[in-house]
Amino acid sequence: MSRVVLVVISFCLLVGAAALLIRDAVGLPTGVVTYQQVLSRPEAHLYYPGAHVRESHGEDEQPSLLEGNRPAYVQTFLVVSDATRQQIDDWYSTKLTASGWHVDSKADPLVSYARGTRESFSIWFYRVAPAGIEWDGKGTLYTIGYQIAPCSGLGCIW
Repeated sequence: MSRVVLVVISFCLLVGAAALLIRDAVGLPTGVVTYQQVLSRPEAHLYYPGAHVRESHGEDEQPSLLEGNRPAYVQTFLVVSDATRQQIDDWYSTKLTASGWHVDSKADPLVSYARGTRESFSIWFYRVAPAGIEWDGKGTLYTIGYQIAPCSGLGCIW
Protein backbone atom coordinates (compact mmCIF):
# COMPACT_ATOMS: atom_id res chain seq x y z
CA MET A 1 0.00 0.00 0.00
CA SER A 2 2.71 2.49 0.92
CA ARG A 3 4.53 1.72 -2.34
CA VAL A 4 1.44 2.74 -4.35
CA VAL A 5 1.15 5.99 -2.40
CA LEU A 6 4.83 6.71 -3.03
CA VAL A 7 4.40 6.07 -6.77
CA VAL A 8 1.35 8.35 -6.93
CA ILE A 9 3.12 11.14 -5.04
CA SER A 10 6.20 10.80 -7.27
CA PHE A 11 4.04 10.97 -10.38
CA CYS A 12 2.26 14.09 -9.13
CA LEU A 13 5.59 15.78 -8.35
CA LEU A 14 6.90 14.97 -11.83
CA VAL A 15 3.76 16.32 -13.49
CA GLY A 16 3.96 19.49 -11.38
CA ALA A 17 7.64 20.00 -12.18
CA ALA A 18 6.98 19.43 -15.89
CA ALA A 19 4.21 22.05 -15.84
CA LEU A 20 6.72 24.61 -14.57
CA LEU A 21 9.07 23.85 -17.46
CA ILE A 22 6.54 23.79 -20.30
CA ARG A 23 6.38 26.95 -22.38
CA ASP A 24 3.76 28.19 -24.83
CA ALA A 25 4.45 29.11 -28.45
CA VAL A 26 6.00 32.48 -27.47
CA GLY A 27 8.09 31.12 -24.59
CA LEU A 28 5.83 32.00 -21.65
CA PRO A 29 5.31 29.45 -18.88
CA THR A 30 2.08 27.45 -19.13
CA GLY A 31 1.85 26.34 -15.51
CA VAL A 32 1.38 28.59 -12.52
CA VAL A 33 3.66 31.57 -13.22
CA THR A 34 6.24 32.38 -10.56
CA TYR A 35 7.90 35.68 -9.67
CA GLN A 36 11.25 34.14 -10.66
CA GLN A 37 9.86 33.31 -14.12
CA VAL A 38 8.73 36.92 -14.50
CA LEU A 39 12.19 38.13 -13.44
CA SER A 40 13.78 35.87 -16.05
CA ARG A 41 12.16 37.87 -18.88
CA PRO A 42 14.12 40.84 -20.34
CA GLU A 43 11.17 43.23 -19.86
CA ALA A 44 11.44 42.79 -16.09
CA HIS A 45 14.77 44.65 -16.29
CA LEU A 46 14.08 47.12 -19.09
CA TYR A 47 15.42 50.29 -17.50
CA TYR A 48 16.06 53.62 -19.18
CA PRO A 49 19.85 54.15 -19.49
CA GLY A 50 21.20 55.74 -16.33
CA ALA A 51 18.07 54.92 -14.29
CA HIS A 52 18.60 54.06 -10.63
CA VAL A 53 16.39 51.47 -8.93
CA ARG A 54 14.71 52.84 -5.81
CA GLU A 55 12.62 49.76 -4.99
CA SER A 56 11.46 46.58 -6.69
CA HIS A 57 9.01 43.88 -5.67
CA GLY A 58 6.61 41.33 -7.12
CA GLU A 59 4.65 38.16 -6.52
CA ASP A 60 3.90 34.75 -7.95
CA GLU A 61 0.59 34.14 -9.68
CA GLN A 62 -2.08 34.11 -6.96
CA PRO A 63 -5.02 31.68 -7.20
CA SER A 64 -8.46 33.13 -6.60
CA LEU A 65 -11.73 31.33 -7.11
CA LEU A 66 -13.77 34.53 -7.09
CA GLU A 67 -11.66 36.72 -9.39
CA GLY A 68 -9.64 34.20 -11.38
CA ASN A 69 -5.91 33.91 -10.82
CA ARG A 70 -4.03 37.18 -10.35
CA PRO A 71 -0.99 37.54 -12.62
CA ALA A 72 2.60 37.13 -11.52
CA TYR A 73 4.34 40.50 -11.72
CA VAL A 74 7.32 42.70 -10.93
CA GLN A 75 7.08 46.42 -10.18
CA THR A 76 10.20 48.61 -10.08
CA PHE A 77 10.53 52.26 -9.05
CA LEU A 78 13.24 54.13 -10.95
CA VAL A 79 14.76 57.63 -10.96
CA VAL A 80 16.54 59.20 -13.92
CA SER A 81 18.41 62.42 -13.19
CA ASP A 82 19.14 63.58 -16.73
CA ALA A 83 16.06 62.75 -18.82
CA THR A 84 12.61 64.23 -19.16
CA ARG A 85 9.42 62.27 -18.94
CA GLN A 86 8.98 62.60 -22.72
CA GLN A 87 12.48 61.24 -23.40
CA ILE A 88 11.82 58.26 -21.15
CA ASP A 89 8.40 57.65 -22.73
CA ASP A 90 9.89 57.83 -26.25
CA TRP A 91 12.72 55.44 -25.34
CA TYR A 92 10.31 52.83 -23.98
CA SER A 93 8.05 53.23 -27.00
CA THR A 94 10.96 52.56 -29.35
CA LYS A 95 12.28 49.58 -27.37
CA LEU A 96 8.92 47.93 -26.78
CA THR A 97 7.44 48.35 -30.26
CA ALA A 98 10.66 46.94 -31.75
CA SER A 99 10.01 43.81 -29.64
CA GLY A 100 6.41 43.32 -30.80
CA TRP A 101 4.60 45.35 -28.13
CA HIS A 102 1.80 47.82 -28.91
CA VAL A 103 0.30 50.67 -26.89
CA ASP A 104 -2.75 49.33 -25.10
CA SER A 105 -3.74 52.59 -23.43
CA LYS A 106 -2.29 56.00 -22.72
CA ALA A 107 -3.86 58.20 -20.05
CA ASP A 108 -1.68 60.62 -18.12
CA PRO A 109 0.34 59.60 -16.08
CA LEU A 110 0.11 55.94 -17.25
CA VAL A 111 1.18 54.27 -20.48
CA SER A 112 0.30 50.59 -20.94
CA TYR A 113 1.65 48.19 -23.54
CA ALA A 114 0.55 44.67 -24.45
CA ARG A 115 2.10 41.79 -26.33
CA GLY A 116 -0.05 38.84 -27.21
CA THR A 117 -2.79 37.87 -24.80
CA ARG A 118 -0.75 37.35 -21.63
CA GLU A 119 1.93 40.02 -21.28
CA SER A 120 1.52 43.61 -20.16
CA PHE A 121 4.03 46.35 -19.45
CA SER A 122 3.13 49.66 -17.83
CA ILE A 123 4.95 52.90 -17.11
CA TRP A 124 3.63 55.29 -14.46
CA PHE A 125 5.18 58.74 -14.00
CA TYR A 126 5.08 60.45 -10.59
CA ARG A 127 5.09 64.07 -9.49
CA VAL A 128 5.21 63.09 -5.80
CA ALA A 129 6.93 60.00 -4.43
CA PRO A 130 4.64 57.32 -3.01
CA ALA A 131 5.09 56.38 0.65
CA GLY A 132 8.25 54.38 1.23
CA ILE A 133 10.02 55.53 -1.96
CA GLU A 134 13.03 57.83 -1.48
CA TRP A 135 13.17 60.72 -3.95
CA ASP A 136 14.42 64.27 -3.53
CA GLY A 137 12.19 65.61 -6.32
CA LYS A 138 15.08 65.93 -8.77
CA GLY A 139 14.98 64.11 -12.09
CA THR A 140 12.12 61.87 -13.17
CA LEU A 141 10.54 59.26 -10.89
CA TYR A 142 8.61 56.50 -12.59
CA THR A 143 7.68 52.88 -12.15
CA ILE A 144 7.58 50.02 -14.60
CA GLY A 145 5.34 47.03 -14.15
CA TYR A 146 5.67 43.80 -16.09
CA GLN A 147 3.23 40.96 -15.68
CA ILE A 148 2.43 37.60 -17.21
CA ALA A 149 -1.23 36.68 -17.06
CA PRO A 150 -2.28 33.17 -16.03
CA CYS A 151 -2.46 30.56 -18.73
CA SER A 152 -6.00 29.66 -19.67
CA GLY A 153 -7.02 27.23 -22.36
CA LEU A 154 -7.79 30.24 -24.54
CA GLY A 155 -4.47 31.98 -24.05
CA CYS A 156 -1.97 29.13 -24.46
CA ILE A 157 -1.04 26.67 -27.11
CA TRP A 158 -0.35 23.37 -25.44
